[in-house]
Amino acid sequence: MGFDIGFWDRLFGERLTIEVPGQGGTRKVSVTRRWLERMKGEGLISQHPGDSVTAHVLEPGRGYYTEVWSVGEDIAADRAARFREAGTDAVYVVIAYKGGEKHKMIMTREIWNEAKAKFDELDEGDE
Repeated sequence: MGFDIGFWDRLFGERLTIEVPGQGGTRKVSVTRRWLERMKGEGLISQHPGDSVTAHVLEPGRGYYTEVWSVGEDIAADRAARFREAGTDAVYVVIAYKGGEKHKMIMTREIWNEAKAKFDELDEGDE
C-alpha cells in the first residue's frame, strides 16, 4: 500500500511520520500530508487526541480549505488548547497578509463564521 496520492504527491508532497499499530506493536511510517488528510476524511484512520487538530482556514486567493495541523509543530500547544473546539478537535483560522507577510489568526468558531460570511459575500460580488 502506498502512503501518498499519486506521482506528484509522492515526489513533492510534504512528508510526515506517523505511528501505525500492528501485530508486532507500533511501527513508524512515512506518509504525505495529503494522504493522511484523505484517510482521516474518509474515516479510515484516526490519530490520538491532542496530537493534531483540523484547521478550518480562510485565506485570500484560496478561499476556504481544511488542513491537519500537528500540535507543537503547526500550532503552539497553548493556542491549540485555548481554541480547540470540544468534540471536533477543530481550530478556526483566518490568514491575512500585511506587508507581504502571512499572518495566521486563530479564533473562535463564532468569529470565524462571521469572517466566512464576509468572504462569501465578496465571492458573490466577483461573479
